[in-house]
Amino acid sequence: MFEYIQQYLSNSTEWMPEGYSIEWTPSLFWTHVFTDLLTAAAYYTIPLSLLYIAWHRKDLPFRKIYLMLGAFIIACGTSHLISIVLLWKPIYWLDALIHTITALLSLGTAFFVIRLIPLLKQSSLPTMEKTIYEALLMKGDIDLSSMKARFNNTTQLAPVGIVNVSTNSDILEVNPKFCNFIGYSHDEILNMNLEDISCEDCYSQYASKISQCLSGEISEFEEKCQYRHKKGHVIWGALHVKLIRHKDRRLDYFILIVEDISIQKNLQDNLTIQSMAVNQSPSPVMITNLNREIKYVNPAFLRHTGYSFSEVIGQNSQMFFSEKTPPEIYSEMWSALLEFKPWKGELINKSKQGKETVDLTEVIPIATADGIIDHYLVLKEDITARKETELALITATKAAESLFESKSLFMANMSHEIRTPISVIMGFTELALIKDMPDNIRDYLCKIKTASMGLRNILNDILDFSKLEADKITIVPELFDLSLLKDELYSFFKSSADKKGLLFTTDIAADTPLQLIGDEQRIKQILINLISNAIKFTEFGYVKLNISALSKDAKQAKLLFSVQDSGIGITEEDQTHLFQVFNQIDNSITRRYGGTGLGLSLSKNLLHLMGGEFKVSSELGEGSFFSFEIVMDLPTETIAYPTKQAESLADINSDPDSEHTNIRILVVEDNLFNQQIIEEILALAGFSVELADNGKVALDLLEQHEFDAIIMDAHMPIMDGFEATTRIRSQTRFDKMPIIALTAGVSQDERIRCLEVGMDDFLNKPINGRLLISTLKQHLNSEIQNKPQLNKPEPATVATTEISNNENRLNVDILKKEIGDDPAKVAKFLNFFQKSSQEISVEIIAASRAQQLDAVFAAAHKLKSAARTVGAIDLGDLCSAIENAAKAGNQTALNTLLQSFEEEWNEVNKLLQAWTK
Repeated sequence: MFEYIQQYLSNSTEWMPEGYSIEWTPSLFWTHVFTDLLTAAAYYTIPLSLLYIAWHRKDLPFRKIYLMLGAFIIACGTSHLISIVLLWKPIYWLDALIHTITALLSLGTAFFVIRLIPLLKQSSLPTMEKTIYEALLMKGDIDLSSMKARFNNTTQLAPVGIVNVSTNSDILEVNPKFCNFIGYSHDEILNMNLEDISCEDCYSQYASKISQCLSGEISEFEEKCQYRHKKGHVIWGALHVKLIRHKDRRLDYFILIVEDISIQKNLQDNLTIQSMAVNQSPSPVMITNLNREIKYVNPAFLRHTGYSFSEVIGQNSQMFFSEKTPPEIYSEMWSALLEFKPWKGELINKSKQGKETVDLTEVIPIATADGIIDHYLVLKEDITARKETELALITATKAAESLFESKSLFMANMSHEIRTPISVIMGFTELALIKDMPDNIRDYLCKIKTASMGLRNILNDILDFSKLEADKITIVPELFDLSLLKDELYSFFKSSADKKGLLFTTDIAADTPLQLIGDEQRIKQILINLISNAIKFTEFGYVKLNISALSKDAKQAKLLFSVQDSGIGITEEDQTHLFQVFNQIDNSITRRYGGTGLGLSLSKNLLHLMGGEFKVSSELGEGSFFSFEIVMDLPTETIAYPTKQAESLADINSDPDSEHTNIRILVVEDNLFNQQIIEEILALAGFSVELADNGKVALDLLEQHEFDAIIMDAHMPIMDGFEATTRIRSQTRFDKMPIIALTAGVSQDERIRCLEVGMDDFLNKPINGRLLISTLKQHLNSEIQNKPQLNKPEPATVATTEISNNENRLNVDILKKEIGDDPAKVAKFLNFFQKSSQEISVEIIAASRAQQLDAVFAAAHKLKSAARTVGAIDLGDLCSAIENAAKAGNQTALNTLLQSFEEEWNEVNKLLQAWTK
């Protein structure tokens, strides 16, 4: 191919005719070709450069000349290229066309240049330069204004602060965003230095970096700086600084771009603090995703579980579960979490070492910013030690409650056991006092009665104090008459005040409501303590009880109770110790006046239960004034109360033709001495009495005879008073039968129990004869009182010939010393003993054979004292031995004693039968 072209070009036959050129030689030919190519290359390079400059520099004043010259030169260059072609092929039309275009461009360019000749002739070169310069400036102003407008819009609307600062840190220009950021106006900030608004530490860092920029080490930098807001608080900004130089590299100014990062910084600081708090928290913390995969745990969690961080991250949180947590706990937890609700509860977990812990666990759903729950926060607290402490506390509490219960039971039993002999002592003393006797004997009996009453009061205080410790005392509001309470207190203390020569008065203010709803017994107990103390510590003068109403409305009344005396008084220092347990003012007082120191302490606690407080006013040698206020409800209706009888037993009518002689009273009481006391007291008032020593006998008598009222002991063998009353009330014919409880049990629980089973009233032992009779009169209605006279059963005839005593088997003289030498009474007591002891003996033998040791102990205990009372000393001793063997659980000894007991009982029974024929 190349050879063909070479042959074609060198073929002279194709050359131009001879004469067109003088001589064509190859060297001449190639000289034309290369020179025309070089000229064409130059022609194209120069105009293309001019055209490029003119196209992109629209501000040049001779831009059109550049364009025309460029086009003209390109046309000339094209002519040279065509000339090369014409060496081979003479395409004359193309050559003519190129010449035409070149001529036209040449004429146009010449014409445009000729037009500049007048301007060159009229203006000097400086003028022309000035003209050109002004034209350039005008063009530049237009462009600069446009650029400045765009720049201003950009800076004004920029979401970040833009500040121009000199190399001396003077503020040159700021945009509105920075003004808002720093709190100063545009004019205020232009007169300030960057140091004026920067915190000291931050400006030091800034100045150091500025120095590096000025020295050429760096040209820009970034910092997080603190600025002082105009209002005084510190704000954070992310700072980007750029140094601007002239074209000749001279320093110009700094551009500062400031972004407000206060919120982000605060959030970051908070997150840092929270992160540090979580990491340093002593409580285990875990974060999981919704699939329970562990994403984070704090060091405390690792210490708690024994795992390392790598061992738990990515694992399922169930790895810590144990099998000890009830499944329903997990069900409850997941039910709450599936509803995106927090859950809190106790889980039994296990550590890596297998140790089980009780964890108080709280699981909290964590939401993203758009409210989507995507994680769970798990907070744990190891409460294993607490649970163990709680368990120990519960155990200790139960033990304490059991101890209190045992103590309460012991106190109740002790009260019952002590009250029984006290009741006998006081009852027989009161009966004896109505008999004729020498003055010295009467004095002895009066002192025995006073001492017995003191012992009873001490017993009451100890029992109540024990109940207060066990939190067993409750206030029972009931309807009562205040005037009857006042009269009862007056009657109770009048004689003791008279003996000391004291004026004792009780008074109720005229406007005081008399019918109230409150705990009469507790109010009486408090007043008895106050009055007895007043009389005890007053040698001469007076003791006053005053009751008044401080305020009242249709539903309630606030009453003021006060006890005033002219006694020894109390110093201000000693008043602070008055209400402490077992406290009296000093030992000399205790030796002189006696007392346990329980009364005021007990009264204060009782008063506190009723919502009251004591007030004390006293001076040494000037007497004392004790008072308290109680708010009590008022009844909606007025009820007429019968007046309680306050006469002594000596004043009670014992006339055989008394209005009470047709009233039959059934006395259900297991103690022989109490039977005698109650029977004689009721006989003094003319009542007809039938005795039963347990509830079963009472039910039998109710089937055989008619009675108008029942005096019922609560605690008896065979059948107690509670069961007997329940059975009596189950029969409609006994609905209106008055049943009055007479028991040594004084607790409020026992009182409530008596009323719940159907008893109408409640009286305590020791027996108060006056109160017993007045209570009976209160419950017996007029219809019963006016019923026809009943024929009394003839007393049993007793052989006048006494059966000789058989040493300790049945020494009746012991019984006679207790009840007197009346053969009828002796026979009656022995008859009761025979019946009751026969039943108890059968119970002892049956329980022993059935190895029911508790029943054996209880039955032997009951028979022991009764046997010794009637003179069956040996039988009583055997009962004591049986009681001890049963208590020790010694069945072998019990079997041996049982045989002796049966033999002794048979012998005693023969003697009893002889006495009761």
